[in-house]
Order: sequence, then structure tokens, then C-alpha cells
Amino acid sequence: MDFPSRLRHLRKQSHLMQMDIAAKIGVSVRTFQSYEQGIIEPNIEKLIMLAAIFDVTLDQLISPDSPLPGVDVGEH
Repeated sequence: MDFPSRLRHLRKQSHLMQMDIAAKIGVSVRTFQSYEQGIIEPNIEKLIMLAAIFDVTLDQLISPDSPLPGVDVGEH
């Protein structure tokens, strides 16, 4: 699962809206949408904030080989 898919999955699993997360990390909703669409990538500061929001490691957030909480291996 690539980063945009991971981000979308974690957001939905957390029952948060794009605008909620965008406000928490200090970006516009449009910027956050671009993260989920794979148009732009967040910088390391934003990645650390996102990992904290979702209570995952940076590796779980960005690595396609790292298992995500709540995702079966077959879902990748």
C-alpha cells in the first residue's frame, strides 16, 4: 500500500475528516487532499505530526512493506 493509500486508510480508520487533520498539522484542506492523492508529499515535520495523530511509527506511515494496524496482509 503506497503512502497516499496508507494516509487515507488511517484517516478513515480514525473517523477523522480531511479538514480535521489539516487543521491539526497546520495545512490547508487542499494541501491535505494533495497528500491523499499523491500529488505532493508532506515534509518530515508534517509526517511526524501525522504519525502522532494516528499513533503509528514513521515506518508504518510511509513504508509500503510495514504492516498497518487494522490491515490484513492480504489487503496490500
